[in-house]
Amino acid sequence: MKLTLNKSITATRLNPKTGIPYSEHEANIPFGAVLTYKGSDREMERFMYLTDLFRCAHDVLASALDGGKIPVDTGADEVTAAATTGAAVKAAPEVTLKFEPLAAGPYPIARAKVPGGWLVAAGASSVTFYPDPDHAWSGDSL
Repeated sequence: MKLTLNKSITATRLNPKTGIPYSEHEANIPFGAVLTYKGSDREMERFMYLTDLFRCAHDVLASALDGGKIPVDTGADEVTAAATTGAAVKAAPEVTLKFEPLAAGPYPIARAKVPGGWLVAAGASSVTFYPDPDHAWSGDSL
């Protein structure tokens, strides 16, 4: 949903993949800017300006819009728009990986059964794929 500002505001730029704020000063979003509303996150509102993702307090954004009209939920609008164009809307299935811990001494190692083998995670930052189509690997080292 597109919104147009009737006054300048300041907002925090966010990392587009993680949604975490960058450690920089707030940016000035000018009067007349066209924003693409992305939804609320607690008391903050998220939006795209030009090519960057931003957030600001709900009351700051509301004060810069005519009548303070912030959309309640963009998801319903997107579903309605897709339904009117004839596109089939299907809920995505919930997918969860079930990791089982492996006995690896002081190292936190776990594995999850995936198609064609195992997804092996070491700690919280390293992941690798072990090909084993029959899932015959017992988890022991050679």
